[in-house]
Amino acid sequence: MIDLEDVCDNLGVILTNRLNPKIFEIDAEKADFTLLPIDPGAIFFQQLSEKTVNYDPFLVYGVLSESMKNAGHSSASEVNIFICIGMASDNTDNLSKRLLRYSRAIRELISEAFDVLSPELVQTGPIVFTDSNTQKSYHGIGLEFKMTLPFN
Repeated sequence: MIDLEDVCDNLGVILTNRLNPKIFEIDAEKADFTLLPIDPGAIFFQQLSEKTVNYDPFLVYGVLSESMKNAGHSSASEVNIFICIGMASDNTDNLSKRLLRYSRAIRELISEAFDVLSPELVQTGPIVFTDSNTQKSYHGIGLEFKMTLPFN
C-alpha cells in the first residue's frame, strides 16, 4: 500500500537529491545565467518560519488536501501536494525567468519521479511576501500537484 507519509518522505528525498542535478541540466541547456542550487538544509516540509528565510533560495513542500475515492472494490486517495520555491527579491536579475526555470525543474522532476501516481499539475502561481522582522522581500512560485494513491 502506498501511504501519504511515504509519499511525503520520498518527495523530500527526491527534492534533496535530484532537484539540483535537474537545475544544472536546465542551466546547461539555456546557457545564459546560472540558477542558485538549493541547499539541502533549505528544503522544509509543511513549515515556513524564521529558519526558512535564512536560505536563499528555499523550498517548502507539503500536503494541501486529501480525499478518498471509492470505485467498487477498489479505493484510492487523491492528494494535492504543494511545492513552493522562494528567493530574496532584492538585486536579482531575471527574477521572473529564474522562478520559471525552478518551476520547470520541479515539474519535470515530479513527472519523472512519481509517474506511477499519475501526477497532474493543477496550478501554479506567484507568491510575494515580506519578512516582518527584517522587511526583506521575497518572490516565489508555487506549484500544486494532484496524485492518486491506490489502496491495495
